Amino acid sequence: EKTEGNMLTVTTGGKKYYAIQLRSAFPLSNRRLFISVYDSENNEIGIIRNMDEFSVGVTKLLQQYLDICYFAPRIYRINKIKDLYWEVETDAGACSFTIKEGDGSLYIVNEKILVILDREGNRFIISDIKELEPKEYSKIEIYL
Repeated sequence: EKTEGNMLTVTTGGKKYYAIQLRSAFPLSNRRLFISVYDSENNEIGIIRNMDEFSVGVTKLLQQYLDICYFAPRIYRINKIKDLYWEVETDAGACSFTIKEGDGSLYIVNEKILVILDREGNRFIISDIKELEPKEYSKIEIYL
């Protein structure tokens, strides 16, 4: 359930846990499966194998929480990259951000997916780098 302060609580084994945290084992490919549940002191208290096993209301609540935790706009167009500054079009609208200097800003998840972290720790995803226009790919190639 959700508290008035928008924190999640759970009761299991006769004990109520406040301000729980959820962490998905597969945040990019399938957030609905294998979700670890942690208490406010970061102790794992259980695992949700499949959120679809719960009622529609609970499933919606879990999904909303995970959507916030793993908010990562998908980049579908790269307009400009100048030094560390990026201007992109995402499924959440136009966006500009700055990445960190050196390693640690771009992560190749597999042959398709690229995750980009900006200086503030926000995540952006390119779902398929192979689908980028050649001009766009050439802008990110130096970072790969």
